[in-house]
Amino acid sequence: MKSCVLLVSLLLASALAGCPNTAISTARTFASQFPSPSNQAIVITTDTVLETSPGVVLKSLTVRAKLYIKDANLELRTGFLKVEDGGYLIAGGSDCPINNKVKIILHGPS
Repeated sequence: MKSCVLLVSLLLASALAGCPNTAISTARTFASQFPSPSNQAIVITTDTVLETSPGVVLKSLTVRAKLYIKDANLELRTGFLKVEDGGYLIAGGSDCPINNKVKIILHGPS
């Protein structure tokens, strides 16, 4: 299976100034919303925090709300990642940069 690896060690905080930790504490966790996400087309419609690696390859991930990436060693594997109008992918902020390694791996057809 071919895959494309993006090492995300940059600051994606265009939606928020400062540190999004307050918002993260009120967002639902990815694991609680999608307990068995293997090969599923996931759509994020409420503010969600990705706090641990899902551990499986998602069919797709579409973001229509805020998806916060927690400052932890994470790996997100998916067929594609789409952030739609009104959606945000937020990792860190100007006052709290990401200090861990976050990998987003896009899997293509085999």
